[in-house]
Order: sequence, then C-alpha cells, then structure tokens
Amino acid sequence: MSDSRSAQLIQLHRDLLFASISVAGNMEIKKSLLNIVMKTDGVRQIFITDKDGVLVVYSTRLQGDNSSFRAHLINCYQLALEHTAKLNIGEQRTAIFCFENYQMVILNFNGLMAFIIADTDCPAGKLRDLRTPLNPIMEEISGAFSASHV
Repeated sequence: MSDSRSAQLIQLHRDLLFASISVAGNMEIKKSLLNIVMKTDGVRQIFITDKDGVLVVYSTRLQGDNSSFRAHLINCYQLALEHTAKLNIGEQRTAIFCFENYQMVILNFNGLMAFIIADTDCPAGKLRDLRTPLNPIMEEISGAFSASHV
C-alpha cells in the first residue's frame, strides 16, 4: 500500500474516532474553549490537534474560515519540532513563536497540542498559564479518545 493511501486511511480512521465523541460533549468542549478565548485579553483563537496535526476542535474570535491559516501554523510548528528533537534535550512542553502580527504559544498535553493565537502585546507567560484551565478540556478529549479505542 502506498504511503499516501496509508495516510488517507489513517485520516479516515481519525475522522471516525472524532465523530464518535458525543455531540453534547463536543459542544461542552467548544463552549469551554470559547469561554477561555473570550475571558483572556489578547487571545484570538485556540485550536487543539492530535500529535500529527489533525484538528480536533477550535474556538475563535476571528470571522470567516481560518482553515488554511491553521494548517500553515501547524506545519510551521511541525517543522520546528523536527529540528528541536535533534537537540535531544527532552520532550517539548511549550513552544512560543513570535510573528509580525501575532504570536503563537503551543502547549503539549501528552499527544494533544493546544495552539493559542494571540496579539503580539499579550504576555507570553499569561498564555503559558492557560495550561491550567485547558487541562480539564484536554483530559476530556483524551478520555473520549480512550473510550473510542475500547
């Protein structure tokens, strides 16, 4: 089987797993994420992916479709991660990227990644501290994955 065909099958499998997360649970997760976005000054959006960059859920203040923007950011992070892994200094828990118009903080939650997009003047420490309110959300998502694997 070709690599592209294998990748398509893996993606289909993930899509089915995500679909198995209950609608009510997913709505609660989105609601909790939106609450964090709206209560944290400077945060534009938060999206959560699995370790391979497959989008699980997101919440945003931005209007319109941001899928290509998210895909670009995920790709940027994965490229950087490849290089930092070569340093052999342990697992990366947090990554901070500063761009001209925004900044991105990525929090690693054991296989799930939270991407936080914020204004450039938002303190990075404040964004890193979002790990605490995001933790129960990540546990709920991980639990849904575990339940779907049974």
